[in-house]
Amino acid sequence: MKLRRERGGVLLATLFFVTCLSASAAAILGLSLYSYRLALRNEVRAQAKAVAETEMDWIYYQFMNLILGGTDPWDTVGTLAAQLPADTGADGSTPILTTNQTPFLQAHQTAGWIVRRSVVRNQMIAGQIPGTQKRGTIYYIDVRVEVLPPPSSSFAGSVSERVGRYFACSRTSIFQYSIFFQGDLEMAPGANMTVNGDIAANGSIYMGTRSSQGATLRLNNQVRYLADHYFNQNSSGQTYYYEPDTPSPSPPDVPPVFGTSQAAQVETMNTPENLLGGVDAEALANQRPDLFSSVNDVYRSLIAPSPDDASSQEYPLYIPSLGDDPTISAQRMYNRASLRITVNADGTVHFRKKGDSVDCDTQFAGVVTDFSSDSSGVYIKAVTDLREGTTVNVTEINVGALQAKLAASFPGTTFDGTLYVNMKDGDSVHPPAVRLINATATPTVSSAGFSVATNGGIYVKGDYNTTPLTDGSCNPAMLMGDSVTLLSANWDDGNADDLNVNDRPATGGTATINGGVLTGNVAATTTTASGGAQNLLRYLENWTGTNVVVLGSLGRLFNSKYYIRPYQQPGTVYIPPLSRTFNYNTALQTMPPPDSPTTTSFTRGSFFNW
Repeated sequence: MKLRRERGGVLLATLFFVTCLSASAAAILGLSLYSYRLALRNEVRAQAKAVAETEMDWIYYQFMNLILGGTDPWDTVGTLAAQLPADTGADGSTPILTTNQTPFLQAHQTAGWIVRRSVVRNQMIAGQIPGTQKRGTIYYIDVRVEVLPPPSSSFAGSVSERVGRYFACSRTSIFQYSIFFQGDLEMAPGANMTVNGDIAANGSIYMGTRSSQGATLRLNNQVRYLADHYFNQNSSGQTYYYEPDTPSPSPPDVPPVFGTSQAAQVETMNTPENLLGGVDAEALANQRPDLFSSVNDVYRSLIAPSPDDASSQEYPLYIPSLGDDPTISAQRMYNRASLRITVNADGTVHFRKKGDSVDCDTQFAGVVTDFSSDSSGVYIKAVTDLREGTTVNVTEINVGALQAKLAASFPGTTFDGTLYVNMKDGDSVHPPAVRLINATATPTVSSAGFSVATNGGIYVKGDYNTTPLTDGSCNPAMLMGDSVTLLSANWDDGNADDLNVNDRPATGGTATINGGVLTGNVAATTTTASGGAQNLLRYLENWTGTNVVVLGSLGRLFNSKYYIRPYQQPGTVYIPPLSRTFNYNTALQTMPPPDSPTTTSFTRGSFFNW
């Protein structure tokens, strides 16, 4: 009996052990299956996240391209919704994700992934741009993506990955500074000079005056130069008040006078200012060498005409079958202007409104000066420019006469305020030029202001845009050209080639130019000086006793293409003004001239889930 009981106990123990072992095995198997399924689920989610991130990158690329191509940032939502495609709320601001779409990447399409996209407006904020002193507008776009596994997946219907980001585009007027340079900025005036407003350079800055001339350069606001560059020193830390590689028989040896102190006013910029509406100039120069032989040509494209309507000097390597670059096409003043004047090589002049296929010359009769004695229609005059050492082909525009013509030719507010002059009549041997006369009051047909742009040079005779509007404010105005030369009201073409500068006296008193000026110069080399920021506005007269005032903003964007003779020291060509004052017009930040370029930047916020 005892043996049987022992056998029974062993059997029960064995059965219990087997049962426990089976339960443990089942538990382990269940845990393993759960872990395996959890691992599979996590792998699917990881893959879905990768799909979502790829979708986000693609949408961001489309977002930037639309803006660079000329679409208003606030209008990108509707275009993206149609192009991607994506869902958007009826009011453009309510995120919804209801429509199944195929991913943009072929590999994800082949794998069977399903995506839902939502693009809506978030907010538009006007004011100071965070992290800068600039004022403009930031546009925020709410972008969301939901990724669903392929229908064949065991997790179809039970797993989805939802991510979102806020894309942002900040836009500011290019006229954020009193003086700004693409490249190194030099300033060494021979007479008193005051700058009221910030100064910036995408490069180094060299500023000073010569003790022998007794002049003072006064800087009353912030001065910013690019990090890893220099302010008044060379790479070894030695003090220089001029570009070290530039010859200077009597180099500046007196530092500028600061409103507070150099330590408080001089600072570095970690990244260069983008002065081309967000366009990557270096990338474009590499992509389209037929359009741009250098990065400089990319910047100069702002004033250059379309390659299909330009003289051979503008684009000698252009391949017509490739067409214009779309991002640059959106930036060209040639394409933006409501009214275009074409000056042909034979001296004929034609007017055409934006979008029209025929000229409207009769509507603007009398605006361009007829230089012929018999009114036969000769609209080009050869005038000596001693700075260039040659004659320039001048076409003269009566700005005062333009006001009434614009009002009669453009109903309502259809004139956006911009005039472009396409010069086909010159080259660097005899440069083309526009001369603006009778321009103390500029056209106010629309509330946008008045801008003049040309691929040639600009000569401004007399004060420019100094007549206030009825409310006392200034008409927002801009001048853009290969060079800009200030002529006094006394200017006489008959004395232009007189080597005695005293036979070319300026008016005395005060000469004023009111507006934003964007132009080029001849950069300094190891054998020539640039003339500095004080000579970015050029002179051809004896300005002794005259105070020159620029109320607005002055920018150097490129090396000139037609006006390429190196800077000439004062003497035969000109005598400097008694003083030069650059007063920044802060209204240009919030009310920039029509079609003026923007500094544009893009950001995409961190991922968020909902």
